[in-house]
Amino acid sequence: MLVQKANRGGRYLQRDAYLCKTPNEARCLPGTLEALRAEGVQIVILDSPEIYSEYAPYSYIEDMKEFIDRVSQLNRGA
Repeated sequence: MLVQKANRGGRYLQRDAYLCKTPNEARCLPGTLEALRAEGVQIVILDSPEIYSEYAPYSYIEDMKEFIDRVSQLNRGA
């Protein structure tokens, strides 16, 4: 799962990715992130981010709570 934030010109400034560790995370996390998402923050669900070079570079966040916290931080600046 990839979350990215664009500036006013449409260029993406920050991209963070999280690889869901369980089917339950994969099912629940998109709805949680969408509830937190602000304008200018895009959520992209990818099966394998490595094959979508247009989204690179991005940094992987290992912990789901930290990933959700990063989304919240992106929203404050949106």
